[in-house]
Amino acid sequence: MIDTLLLLSDGYFKWEDGFRTMTVSCRPGVMWYADGASGMIPASAKGVRLPSPLPCAPAVCGFLLVSDDTLTPLACLPDETAFSAAVRKAYPQKRVLTRTDAPPKDDHSPAPPAEPAAASEPPVPKDGAPVLPENGAAAVPENFWDCNIEELTRLLKENPAEEGMNELIPGSRWVRVSEKGVSYLAGVIYEDETEPLYLCYGFERPWSETPPADLEGYSQWIPRDFSSPHGEGYWVIYTDAKTGARIR
Repeated sequence: MIDTLLLLSDGYFKWEDGFRTMTVSCRPGVMWYADGASGMIPASAKGVRLPSPLPCAPAVCGFLLVSDDTLTPLACLPDETAFSAAVRKAYPQKRVLTRTDAPPKDDHSPAPPAEPAAASEPPVPKDGAPVLPENGAAAVPENFWDCNIEELTRLLKENPAEEGMNELIPGSRWVRVSEKGVSYLAGVIYEDETEPLYLCYGFERPWSETPPADLEGYSQWIPRDFSSPHGEGYWVIYTDAKTGARIR
């Protein structure tokens, strides 16, 4: 299950499985930073997937060009001022520049990002591995749905329809997924029947006043039958199809 996707102009950060794993995609040889955790994307790689050092989405994250004892922000969230301040605190021995006062690139500095080539369809990640264009620059999807469209389409095509939920929630499509001994619902709620609005996951549980601890704050209980509101049903998580953020 995908928890959060943060899109930047030069790549993205993606957390999955309850923030247990993290995928970082940017061009080779770039340093990534997220709330005190950091690492390098190897010169021979186009992205990295690793156990997540963070329990939740970071307040600041981004990518930096590395040259000797100098770090230069390449792309970041929420803004360059906050990002640079966080990096300076984490690396007081380094000089953190802004993109406006960065020195000219020498032969050992990473190349500037290339302009993306026009394409009829944006490249998307497959099987958890970032997909990058031939020039090595990170493929930046337009939104969360585009980034994960192959996996989401596969879920909807390969699993049986959950007609009860399709009837309960007009303008939606739900399937029942069974994998690794776990059964859950996956669904998409559409706007005007064509534009994905929310990606949803449902976990079958009897009614209770409060959600399970692992879903607290992020879920809504939906009964199988609205005439029996305290009977059997599902705790449902809603994820914004554009940003990948969970909806409280």
